[in-house]
Amino acid sequence: MGEQLLRAFEDFLDAESAAHPVLLVLEDLHWGDLPTVRFVDSALRNLQNRPLLVLALARPEVEERFPKLWNERAMQKVRLRPLSPKASERLVAQVLGETVSVELKKRIVALADGNAFYLEELVRAAADAQTGVAELPETVLAMVHARLEALPVEARRYLRAASVFGDVFFRGGLMALLGRAADSPAFDAVLDDLVTRELIQRQSRCRFAGDVEFMFRHALIREGAYAMLTESNRKLGHRLAGNWLEEHGEPDAVLLAQHFERGEDGSRAASAYRRAAVLALEADDLDAAIERAERGIGCGATNEELGALRLVQAEAHNWRGELSLSEQRATEAIERLTPGTTAWFRAFQQAADAAGKLGALDRVEGLASPVIGARPAPDAMSARTTCLSICANHLSFGGRYAAADTVIAALGDTAELPTQSPQAVGMHHQMLGIRALTLGDPCGFRDAHEMALPFFEQAGDRRNACLMRQNLGFAFAELGDYEGAELVLRAALTVAERMGLHEVMAYTLQNLGRVLACRGVFEEGRSIQKQAIQAFQKQEQPRGMGLSQAYLAELELLAGNLEAAEREARAAIESLTEVPPLRAGALAVLSRALLARGQACEALAVAREAFALLESLGTIEEGETMVRLVHAEALSANGLDEEFETAIASAREHLLAKAERIGDPAGRARFLAGIADNARTLELAAQVR
Repeated sequence: MGEQLLRAFEDFLDAESAAHPVLLVLEDLHWGDLPTVRFVDSALRNLQNRPLLVLALARPEVEERFPKLWNERAMQKVRLRPLSPKASERLVAQVLGETVSVELKKRIVALADGNAFYLEELVRAAADAQTGVAELPETVLAMVHARLEALPVEARRYLRAASVFGDVFFRGGLMALLGRAADSPAFDAVLDDLVTRELIQRQSRCRFAGDVEFMFRHALIREGAYAMLTESNRKLGHRLAGNWLEEHGEPDAVLLAQHFERGEDGSRAASAYRRAAVLALEADDLDAAIERAERGIGCGATNEELGALRLVQAEAHNWRGELSLSEQRATEAIERLTPGTTAWFRAFQQAADAAGKLGALDRVEGLASPVIGARPAPDAMSARTTCLSICANHLSFGGRYAAADTVIAALGDTAELPTQSPQAVGMHHQMLGIRALTLGDPCGFRDAHEMALPFFEQAGDRRNACLMRQNLGFAFAELGDYEGAELVLRAALTVAERMGLHEVMAYTLQNLGRVLACRGVFEEGRSIQKQAIQAFQKQEQPRGMGLSQAYLAELELLAGNLEAAEREARAAIESLTEVPPLRAGALAVLSRALLARGQACEALAVAREAFALLESLGTIEEGETMVRLVHAEALSANGLDEEFETAIASAREHLLAKAERIGDPAGRARFLAGIADNARTLELAAQVR
C-alpha cells in the first residue's frame, strides 16, 4: 500500500507541476510522520526538473524527529528569530495605544521575550483588565491559566471536556462528553462565546459529515484546559472520546489507541495500536510500526492480539535487515496465533525468511514441517502457498534439494492456484523458477520469472516486481545476453533506489557488477561489486556477501589482478561455508586463480574439492560449467591427461544437455559461444576428440 500511495502521490505532483508551478506547504512538520517525509523526499528527487517548491514549517525539535531531513535535496533552512524588542514595542503600542506607559510596555516586552503568542496574550490581559505592571503573570502558561480562570464556570467546563480530544474537537463529540442534548441552544451559545473570545475557532470543514469541527486557537490554551481536569475525569473523558470517535469512523488508529490507553482500556488500546502498526508497516514507516506494536504490547496485549503485534514487528525487522530479531519476533508470534490461520502462516513465513537469509537452513526445514502438516483455514490458502514457496526458495538456494522438493510436493496440484491471491501465484512461479535454476535450467528460471512478474504487478507488490526484474537480469546473463542483462539490471536498480529497497539493491548491484566484468568494464564493475559486498555485510547476509566476493574474484582474474583474485576467492569460500552450491563455485574461482599463478598442484586440490561438492549435490544453481572446466584444466596442468580427457568430455556432455533446453537456435548459439566458460569447454573438448 505504501508503494502504491507513493506512486500515486508522485504521479499527481508530476501532472500538476507539468501544468503549472506547485507550492506544497507542510505546517507543524515536527508532528509529521515518516511516510510523508519520504514521499516528499522521493518527489524532490524524482521531479527535479518540475517547478515544485516545498515549504515546511516546524519547531526546532523536527531535527530530532527527522535527522538529516532532506539533506540530499536542494534545501534552504531559515531559522526564525524571536521578535525584536523594537517590533514587540510597536505591536504593544498598536493594540494598547500610544498612551500606554513606558513601564508597562517594557514589562510586557521583557516577559514575552520575543514569543509572539505570549506577547499577544500579555497585551490582551493588559487591555482587558487594565492591569498594572506587577500583576502580569511571569510565564506564558500562568498567563493562559489566569485567562481560563477568569471565564464563566460553564465555559471552563466546555474547554476542559474539549481538551480531551486534543487540539481539534467536534461539536457532537463534545456533547457526548458533556451529556448535552443535540438541540440545546445554550450549548451553541457557549461555543459561540468561546469563539468570540478567540479561545477556539470554527473550521471551514469537518471530517465527520454533518458535524462541526473546532480547533483550539493555540496548543497552550488546550494544554492549560487539560491541566485543569482531575485524574478521574481524564480517564473517563478519554474512554468516552475514544468510543465516540470509533463509532464515527475515526481513521487515525493511533489517536484511538491513545484515548483508550489514557482511559486505561488496555484491550481496546492494544487492538488500536495493532491497526496503527499495520498501517505504518503498509506505509513503509518501519520504525513507527515497531514502536506502535510495542505500545500495544505495553497495554497488556495477550494471546492472539500479542501474536499479531509480534508478527508486525517481525516483518518490520525483516525489511530493516534485522534478521535475528525478526526471527525471534516471528517465533513469539507463532506460539500465540491460531494454527492454520493466515496470520499463523505469515508468522512462519517471516521466521523462515529470516532464518534462510541468515543461512540457518536446519531451522528453515524445521519451520517448513509444521506448515506442511497444518490444515489451512479456507481464507488462508494464499498465505500457505507464499510461506511454503519462501521455504522452498531458501532450501533450494542452500543446496537442500530433497527438502525443497518435499516442500514443493506439499503444495500439490496447482489447480487451486488461480483462485489464490496474485501475490501467492507470483510466489509460486518464482519458486518453480528458482528450482529450475538449481536443476541447471536457466531458461526455466527465466520463463517462470516472466510468468511471475505480471502477478506481482497485479497485486501492487512493487517490491517483488522489482526483484523479479533483477532476477530476469541474472537470467539473461546466464544465457549469455550480457547487453540485455545490463539494461534490465540498470532499470531495476533505478526502481530499487527510488523505493528504498536495500536488499533488492544489493542483489541488483551484485549481478550488475558481474555483467560489467563479463563485458570488460572492470573499474565500474569493481566499484559496484564492492558496494554490494558492503550492503550484504550490513544486512548480515553471508550468502549474498560470499557470492559477491566470488564475482569480484572473477573480475580481478579477468582484469589480470591475480593476487586480488586469490584474496577475494578465499574470502568468498569462508563466507559460503554453509552454502555448498555457491561454495563449489568459489572454490573453482580460487583454483583458476592458483592455476594462473602457476600453483598447479594446489589448484588441483581445490578443484577436486569443488568437483566433489558438485558431485555430492548433483547440480548447483550457477557455476556448474566453470567447476567442471576448471577441474579439467587443473588435471591437464598436472599432466593427468587421461583424467583430463574424461573430465572435459563429461563437461561437454553436461553443457550440451543444458543447451538443448534452449528452444531458440539463436539463443542456444549465444549461450554456447557468448559465455567464455562454455566456449572454452567446447574448444578443449574438440582438441581431444
